[in-house]
Amino acid sequence: DKEEILIDDESFQDNLNTLFRIDDAQTTKIETEANRFAASLIMPKSLVINAWNELKNIEACANAFNVSVVAMSIRLEKLKLLN
Repeated sequence: DKEEILIDDESFQDNLNTLFRIDDAQTTKIETEANRFAASLIMPKSLVINAWNELKNIEACANAFNVSVVAMSIRLEKLKLLN
């Protein structure tokens, strides 16, 4: 079996290192855990709950935390604050 390898093509690379991403279950699990950690770091549960209770608006909450509406939506869903 051949592994699926994607090359991250970013214009700001230093041209000395090529970044590779291997799409497999372990990598996906690690990425998911990293995303979950990052979300809780930049959008702490208690602060998100307080903001949601006060604002009741996804875009306003996203602006308050300086994150995307998508990121805030996912965080609110994970915290079971959205119906």
